[in-house]
Amino acid sequence: MKVLFFNPWALQMKVLFFNPWAPQMKVLFFNPWALQMKVLFFNLWALQMKVLFFNPWALQMKVLFFNPWALQMKVLFFNPWALQMKVLFFNPWALQMKVLFFNPWALQMKVLFFNPWAPQMKVLFFNPWALQMKVLFFNLWALQMKVLFFNLWALQMKVLFFNLWALPMKVLFFKPWALQMKVLFFNPWAPQMKVLFFNPWALQMKVLFFNPWALQMKVLFFKPSQMKVQFFKPSQMKVLFFNPWALQMKVLFFNPWALQMKVLFFNPRALQMKVLFFNLWGPQMKVLFFNPWALQMKVLFFKPWALQMKVLYFNPWALQMKVLFFNPWAPQMKVLFFNPWALQMKVLFFNLWALQMKVLFFNPWAPQMKVLFFNPWALQMKVLFFNPCAPQMKVLFFNPWALQMKVLFFNPWALQNKVLFFNPWALQMKVLFFNPWALQMKVLFFNPWAPQMKVLFFNLWALQMKVLFFKPWALQMKVLFFKPWAPQMKVLFFNLWAL
Repeated sequence: MKVLFFNPWALQMKVLFFNPWAPQMKVLFFNPWALQMKVLFFNLWALQMKVLFFNPWALQMKVLFFNPWALQMKVLFFNPWALQMKVLFFNPWALQMKVLFFNPWALQMKVLFFNPWAPQMKVLFFNPWALQMKVLFFNLWALQMKVLFFNLWALQMKVLFFNLWALPMKVLFFKPWALQMKVLFFNPWAPQMKVLFFNPWALQMKVLFFNPWALQMKVLFFKPSQMKVQFFKPSQMKVLFFNPWALQMKVLFFNPWALQMKVLFFNPRALQMKVLFFNLWGPQMKVLFFNPWALQMKVLFFKPWALQMKVLYFNPWALQMKVLFFNPWAPQMKVLFFNPWALQMKVLFFNLWALQMKVLFFNPWAPQMKVLFFNPWALQMKVLFFNPCAPQMKVLFFNPWALQMKVLFFNPWALQNKVLFFNPWALQMKVLFFNPWALQMKVLFFNPWAPQMKVLFFNLWALQMKVLFFKPWALQMKVLFFKPWAPQMKVLFFNLWAL
């Protein structure tokens, strides 16, 4: 073990701890006037953790955690003045997740989730000021779903669903200001259905149904003065047309060999439309479109052989949108988007075989954001990660204007680490490490302007060491070592001016 103190006038200090029964730990502190500090922890029985802190005046900070028994996690934070932040999580037993946050002033944010035991999911959020957002979901055991949202000021939105065990469905929404919308359904175990809606201002609408096991139905609506209805091989079908001048229309399809489909169109002058699909040999799907003038739209997908998916779109003028995904053979995932004008957004991921992750985005105009991010104008930010197969980790960042920041890591299989950083303007900082299998270490740094600093190390398998540094301006320092196997030693240094 070594404890070295160098040059308190330049205040370049080092504290080195080597090899207490092999851990090989280092704690290095350099130049609190430039405030370039390093805290390095190596090889706690192969844990290999690093925590590096550089230059709080430029506020380029890094926190690196490597290989907690192959977990291989990284958390990188860069330059809160430009607010370019990164949080990277790699390979929690092959989970391979990434969460990247860039430049909240331009509000270009990314959230990437990769390969939770194969699903390969992506959620991308770009530039909420231009409101170009993307949400991509790939390959949930070959499910291969995509949900894309583009340019909500022009309101060009896309929702794509592909290959639900060969169901290849598509739902496309384009340009609700021109109100050119498309809804396409392809091949749910052969029916080959299409529903197309074009240009409700000119009121040119199409609804096409093809070959549900030889049913071969077509319903075409062109400019309500020119309407066509073609039926082939019907079985208990109804088609009702009401008052095309008031434009209250209904199209009902019942029980084509138990298919039980409904398509309802109401009042295109107010443009309150409904499209309902029920019980395609089990799936129980619904697609609802309401009031495109107020632009309150709903798209509901229920129970495609127990998948239980929901996609809800509400009021793009107020831009309150919801996208819900439930239970693709157990993961129970939710993605919620609310009110991009107030920019209250939510993205929730629940229980990917016990992963239990939450990513919440709230109100970037206020902007209280949660993976959890709160109020980047006051810059009170939170990042919470829960229970990736038990570790229960938390990373919390608060108020970089007052620069009160917290980074908490809890219980990676009982490790129970904490790293807390508070108020670099007053420069009251804390770094706490607790209980790496009973090691119970503490490192506390307080107020380099005063600068009353403390470094405490407790109970390295009964070693019970304390190193305390107080007040380098008066240069009253204390170094206390207690009870290395009973000797009960004390080393006290007071007042290096009086020596």
